[in-house]
Amino acid sequence: MNRPETFEQACAITGDNPTDERFTTGPVDEIAHRKLKVIAAAINGNWKADWNNKQRKYFALFYSNGSRLVFSYVNLWCAFASVSSRLCFHNEEDAKYFGTQFIDLHNDFLNS
Repeated sequence: MNRPETFEQACAITGDNPTDERFTTGPVDEIAHRKLKVIAAAINGNWKADWNNKQRKYFALFYSNGSRLVFSYVNLWCAFASVSSRLCFHNEEDAKYFGTQFIDLHNDFLNS
């Protein structure tokens, strides 16, 4: 499986332009969220979360070490309102990769 290692690689997979204004202009947290959605789409490929059934969905969770978020673990989807449905994955490995590889964007998204 080829996973993107950078936002630019994710854009190459999804067809997005990494220099598009939506990825360069605006509040830091909103830019990070837009980038994370593109990365998640690149990792997930054709898989889409189906919220009308009991399909398993995995997402990364974090804890704060005082000033920054640190990847904590992967959880199976349950009723957490703080998790964006666009940031969930069909398997544990992809969720962990997303949470660790792009930790700086997660920090920008959740701490800005």
